[in-house]
Amino acid sequence: MPFINCLGRDNVRRIYEYSLDHDENARSWTFRVVPVNEPYTDFFEFTVTEVSPQTIKITSIENRRLPMYTARGIPEALIAEAYYILHHSVISSSNIAAAKSFANEFRTPPATKIWERLVQQGHAHYVRNTDTYWFIR
Repeated sequence: MPFINCLGRDNVRRIYEYSLDHDENARSWTFRVVPVNEPYTDFFEFTVTEVSPQTIKITSIENRRLPMYTARGIPEALIAEAYYILHHSVISSSNIAAAKSFANEFRTPPATKIWERLVQQGHAHYVRNTDTYWFIR
């Protein structure tokens, strides 16, 4: 299994491994993340869906409210990983109806915080007219 290196809110680096499933019909990829060398009962799940031949949009981030996945920097690491291994631009979901790619699309306040951290680090920028964030390598 491939690995990601994550920096948590507590400034501790942790290594996680992930599997990646591709659904050709839905044009989506789902990362399922688990800790390395630690017992676990569930996984962190992160899904991106293709919205154009060059762009994928985050359509789901689910930490299962488990402490082992909360505030561990996993979403930030997966956004970068998706960019590098899938060779697509990575963007956030939008809360503006005209900018949505999917009927049930929305971005939660915690997801916005993830993207704002990336902006502060110089790894994303915000596009106001579409209410989307774009990952910058």
